[in-house]
Amino acid sequence: MTLEAHAARATSVDLGGDVLASAGQDGAIRLWDPARRRQLGPPLVRHPGDSAAVALSANGRTLVTTGGNGAVRL
Repeated sequence: MTLEAHAARATSVDLGGDVLASAGQDGAIRLWDPARRRQLGPPLVRHPGDSAAVALSANGRTLVTTGGNGAVRL
């Protein structure tokens, strides 16, 4: 399965529940439905610069992101 939407390299992915989260050098955090192989709406967060990492809770309801500027968002 290939999911493509980031304008630059993906830097991090995490799976929580039925949701996949991805972060990219384009600064975007994207959520995906891997079973249907589709993106869930527009990018959720845009970090200035790149998005370094994402982490989802086990049930997929809580998302933590970090950016190249040192910010951590919940």
